[in-house]
Amino acid sequence: MQLPPPAPWRLQGQGFILLYKFLSQIVDNEIITPSWLQKKRRLPWGFVMFVKYEDSPVGPYYELLLIPGWFRHDKGSAFAITKIYVSSEASVLGGRVNWGIPKELADFNWQANANGSTDIQVSVNEHKFLTTSIQASGWSFPVGTGLVRIPLVQELDGQGFRVRFRGQGRARRARVGTMQTDAGFFADLQAIQPLISLEISTFHLEFLQPALFPAETR
Repeated sequence: MQLPPPAPWRLQGQGFILLYKFLSQIVDNEIITPSWLQKKRRLPWGFVMFVKYEDSPVGPYYELLLIPGWFRHDKGSAFAITKIYVSSEASVLGGRVNWGIPKELADFNWQANANGSTDIQVSVNEHKFLTTSIQASGWSFPVGTGLVRIPLVQELDGQGFRVRFRGQGRARRARVGTMQTDAGFFADLQAIQPLISLEISTFHLEFLQPALFPAETR
């Protein structure tokens, strides 16, 4: 199998960021939170992101990811991506090898509608496990990582990764319609509403070379 392009990766695209306060019963299971993070969640606020990468080192692809909270770790407290699906096999391999991000392959149906809404469906082996519609509106404003440090820590196959990234784009508010999810594949979001929902347009993102460390002994 061909090795993926090494870090850094520079990406461009658009998407949605949803901020949630996750209840323990939603994310404290090994489908969502792996063993190395169990009982280490310090803060319940985290993110769900829907991303349409229009340009990347491995070409265009779609992405759905979950950051279920802020975790305690030997390398310092940080967020962690614990569940993530992408539409590209090359992205799966690149995410795992370069940053320890546990990407899985899925099929996406991403439909931008004339009224400004976006319908999104994600499935694995023809099983649709997430369906939603998101409506963006209002004025846009600049956003970026320049003033806010957002650390990520990942562990995969015995290797630890301290992940660094930076980005900028424009945001406007969004409203999430009905969210249907299968808890066997992703966090059960049907009974909770996001605290903040944003559409991010024309963003530029760079995932940098990570700092490596041995995975914690448990």
